[in-house]
Amino acid sequence: MGKKVEKEKNEIVEEFFRRNDPKNIKSMNDMYTAWKDFFAPAFQQLLDAEMEAKIGYSKNERTDNNNYRNGHYPERTVATEMGDIPEKVPRDRNGEIDSDLVPKYSRTANGFDEKVISMYALGMSDKDIQEQIKEIFGCNLSPDMISDITDKIIPEVQEWQKRKLESVYPIVFIDATHFHVRDNGQIVKKSSLCCVRN
Repeated sequence: MGKKVEKEKNEIVEEFFRRNDPKNIKSMNDMYTAWKDFFAPAFQQLLDAEMEAKIGYSKNERTDNNNYRNGHYPERTVATEMGDIPEKVPRDRNGEIDSDLVPKYSRTANGFDEKVISMYALGMSDKDIQEQIKEIFGCNLSPDMISDITDKIIPEVQEWQKRKLESVYPIVFIDATHFHVRDNGQIVKKSSLCCVRN
């Protein structure tokens, strides 16, 4: 199993360098841009493979299943960690199968929302989050989209705010004073810890 996976990884790298001349890649930014171009078709294949696994048969295969493939949803730009990528999410005739990678009506790949929420939890404003996402991932998220993502956690926040408080909360304050002391003939810094309990 390990050798097969290693072989597949090597084939992916070889294919990447067949498409991108190593002489043209002069910096990490060039490498990132080239990889992003390589990532978009790979992500599309992953979406198609996900549909195949969920619907239970491969493309153009005959089946007795009542639910058939029904092409793709209209192309939309999906925000991923590799930047904005145009994708066509596959759909089924009955509309019963939803992608785990890009849920219905979502413009972000699964896992991307958590990054926005963690920035929000750190106290960043919608505008700061928008700038950080653009700088780090190269994705253009509108303030409305960021608000939609962060609104997902409002029920959890409200539940936490309404929780029952304990009657007593122990608090321990720890501080240290640093001294220069001689230790084995050398002057080193050592700390003296002071603890206060409430």
